[in-house]
Amino acid sequence: MGSVDGPRRELRRILHGGVPQWVTPSEDGSELLLPDGWRVDEGSATYLPPCDPAKILCIHLNYESRRIEFRAPELGEPTYFQKPTTAMNATVASPIGRPAATTSNTRGNSRRSLVAR
Repeated sequence: MGSVDGPRRELRRILHGGVPQWVTPSEDGSELLLPDGWRVDEGSATYLPPCDPAKILCIHLNYESRRIEFRAPELGEPTYFQKPTTAMNATVASPIGRPAATTSNTRGNSRRSLVAR
């Protein structure tokens, strides 16, 4: 079995009592379960990004449609830029993968980033 096969447990990171905590949503999602057994109402939780990165590196023009849009020349090697660590967002939404390539959705491009701890 590979590392992505099998059952998964959803974890979220919140601020609880001034301290970052990893929590698990309850069966119905109305509460968040802390490791020490305490429960927090999901609606009152302050969500944090999933990590505290030391550095965020991104790839410039990583999709051909973006390169064409910016009229940039073809590059043999990718170029990179750094984003501030405050660019990390907190969310409770499910991760969204890159949409399938379609001719009607050329603006659906996403950024690929490397988060360094």
